[in-house]
Amino acid sequence: MNKIFKKRSLGQHFLCDASAVSKIIDSLHMDDTSLVIEIGPGGAALTAHLYERKPKELILIEKDQRFYDELYIKYPKARVFNEDACTVDISKLSRNKYDQFIVVSNLPYNVSTVILENLIRYRQYIPKMVLMFQKEVGERLLAPVNSSEYGRLTLLVQEYYKAKKVFILKPGSFSPPPKVDSIVVELERLNVPSVNISNREFYDKLLATVFNQRRKMLRRSLRSILTEDEITKVQTLTAISLDKRPQELTIEEYAKISNSLS
Repeated sequence: MNKIFKKRSLGQHFLCDASAVSKIIDSLHMDDTSLVIEIGPGGAALTAHLYERKPKELILIEKDQRFYDELYIKYPKARVFNEDACTVDISKLSRNKYDQFIVVSNLPYNVSTVILENLIRYRQYIPKMVLMFQKEVGERLLAPVNSSEYGRLTLLVQEYYKAKKVFILKPGSFSPPPKVDSIVVELERLNVPSVNISNREFYDKLLATVFNQRRKMLRRSLRSILTEDEITKVQTLTAISLDKRPQELTIEEYAKISNSLS
């Protein structure tokens, strides 16, 4: 593609490591029946290989108008959209409600979690994702209970997907090189969510509250959203110790706490 200068405002660090590209493409396990969405193709390091594999359908979502114009011309058999992946409606990209997409992306680091949350919102269309994150963010997706990385994002992913590390990349694999290592994570959708949440609004509020005060014991942080009677009710119905800190509870325990007040 013609030389286009990267925009720092869009968090653009383009993959230029041929070995890494090959590993990502292989991890997709795509064939001529696959429906593939690439987010932020940019300089098309991944796109060229995706296109060569001739999936049943290739959709490219590119926010930067400069790259969109070139992608539209260079990949005529792909469907190219000049959209923001933070807000794009995946359901409107599908040709029918049964479409199942593989999503792949070297995500812009400054909005990677926003994009991930938007993709999870359309999980019914996305059984698999292979995404690249800043290493620190990717480790939050993979974090075990009682680790410093474990938090709200971990639980959001665990509810709907099984996450596993594919590989780690050093800054030299990109142009311009970022200041941190990167990690490729594979997300496979669960057949059913790992927990059943009866009150989504309260569950989301619960997680936001406790993980914004992660150094406090649950009993203290819950006082900002629950009465003393409600806290006692939670303790009685769940038998979960509220003297623990947020990172010590499993997703099943958070579901129990939330559901006990529904």
